[in-house]
Amino acid sequence: MGLGHLLEPIQSYCLIKDLPPLTILVVQEQTGIPGTGFTATSAEDLARTQLEVFEFDWLKHDAPSPEDLASALKERPSRGGAQEAELGPGDRQMQRTRRGRDRASPLICVLCGA
Repeated sequence: MGLGHLLEPIQSYCLIKDLPPLTILVVQEQTGIPGTGFTATSAEDLARTQLEVFEFDWLKHDAPSPEDLASALKERPSRGGAQEAELGPGDRQMQRTRRGRDRASPLICVLCGA
């Protein structure tokens, strides 16, 4: 399962604002790495980038508004997520089936395991 409509705007916002990518903390249970659509760093730099997210002083920055996130997604979509948002539910299901991804991979948070 990729970043989807929930995480992609956050990744886009972090990339545009030159912030560490918060979405790196959401990983697949089987692999321990972010899913398809995570583009904020290379596989070789995953551990270093996760450490940057933990060390960053997030309280010094204002939280983005929903409008900020929507704007970031339009400016810098990841792997076509902005185009998928325009599809209807049946279209998305057909795409997942064609890709062999009709069963979602569970994701877990590296902080709490949920």
